[in-house]
Amino acid sequence: MVIAAVILILLGAAYLIGALYFRNHFLPHTVINGVACGGRNESQSVELFEKRAADYVLTLQERDKKSETVAGTDIDLQVHLGDSLGGLLESQNGFTWPAHLFGRAEDTVEAAVEYDQEKLRQAVGKLNCMDSSR
Repeated sequence: MVIAAVILILLGAAYLIGALYFRNHFLPHTVINGVACGGRNESQSVELFEKRAADYVLTLQERDKKSETVAGTDIDLQVHLGDSLGGLLESQNGFTWPAHLFGRAEDTVEAAVEYDQEKLRQAVGKLNCMDSSR
């Protein structure tokens, strides 16, 4: 009986700790706009979106099985989420965290993507496929 009571107390404590943790962190297996944010807080998730924008590479498939790329860093690609992640975080119920251990929650938020149009024009102009002499 004592062992069962101790186990119940430990399970209850773990549940409450998890509920408190997921008040400020995305529930397990949460995917937002294709980015895995489960277990991360808002600022960590924003950093992850910013890193994905910095690592973004557009690959152009050309004739004769050739390809060229334009990197997000070449055109100053940035993503702006505003307060959309914070709103999504506030709307989740941290007490439901055990149910999310076994499933995947997919959400979408509005994000503004920004880039330098002049740098894009220059990057596209440098591509071999844009060279009319070839």
